[in-house]
Amino acid sequence: MGCIEESTTTSIPSELIWKAWCDNYLKDGIKTGQKGHVVVDEKKGVKFKIEEIVEGKSLTILWFSHFVKLRFFHKVEKCDEGSLIICRV
Repeated sequence: MGCIEESTTTSIPSELIWKAWCDNYLKDGIKTGQKGHVVVDEKKGVKFKIEEIVEGKSLTILWFSHFVKLRFFHKVEKCDEGSLIICRV
């Protein structure tokens, strides 16, 4: 099975990016095995499960779509310019 990976650099510190992920997407806390449901503006929702966390560095989330399961690997690293953000599906 193939993967899609994108990365970008930003001047924002990695700690601030990690905090934004937690504050905006994981409001009920962040722990391995946690399940949740994200509702978008159109009132449609998607279920998810947190599979792995490396605090301040990476987050693996399994999204349950209608016909497929998508595994997202989110990673943030410090770099000279600020942060390197990587997402692989």
